[in-house]
Amino acid sequence: MMTTNRNRFADTGLRMSSRKRLSKGCRRILCFLIIGLLAACGASTPSREATSPLPESTTSTHSSLSPQAVEEKNGYRIGPSDLLQIDVFQVPELSRAVRVSAEGVISLPLIGAIQVNNLTSQELEDLLGKRLREKYLQDPQVSVFIEEYVSQRVTVEGAVEKPGIYPIQGRTTLLQALASAEGVNKVADLEGIKLFRPTGNNTKQILYYNIEAIREGVVPDPKIYADDIIVVEESGTKVFFDELSNYVRFFANPFIFF
Repeated sequence: MMTTNRNRFADTGLRMSSRKRLSKGCRRILCFLIIGLLAACGASTPSREATSPLPESTTSTHSSLSPQAVEEKNGYRIGPSDLLQIDVFQVPELSRAVRVSAEGVISLPLIGAIQVNNLTSQELEDLLGKRLREKYLQDPQVSVFIEEYVSQRVTVEGAVEKPGIYPIQGRTTLLQALASAEGVNKVADLEGIKLFRPTGNNTKQILYYNIEAIREGVVPDPKIYADDIIVVEESGTKVFFDELSNYVRFFANPFIFF
């Protein structure tokens, strides 16, 4: 009987010793993983000064134009299904809201059908003024406002919940475009928002934005234009801590992963 009890105590001690060794081993492995992740994070995540030398909301070396200049030069192009508000100063009979047809045509009193597809609002104002000046008005002052942008798209990719291509409807800002993609995800770099904007001649302007600064009202929420591409970068620090959290949960209870 005494021999049996000794064997039981020995078995119990062996199991406890094995558990301690396993626990120590797991802690050692976890420490090595943390050190490895820290090293990888430091090696693979260069400083923002090295990768983003440009201040927020400024252009890269691909373009010397300011964001405002690019917006004026590359204004929104009217397309099918867009809703236009056309006003002729002091001639209310000619002022109205019209929707562009599938063929890119609108119809107005006196002028009749006119092709407006791929015109900017300024180009359409000039065209309508010219047509009215030819036969009807001495010095017409025409203004065109795009009430609904339906034909154009913006691309949102990177660290967002639902990357994709989304329609621009009405005046759309950067935060609204990100909201269309259901917002940024948990590893997004809120200071690392890139906006690629076509400038013509197969070139793009790169603009940099800080979401936190926009949310706090420090900088204005920029307007989004057709064919803009928004890229939300990942934060190396957030990625590291997210992976670390997964490792800690695994070693705390490895069976939940199986």
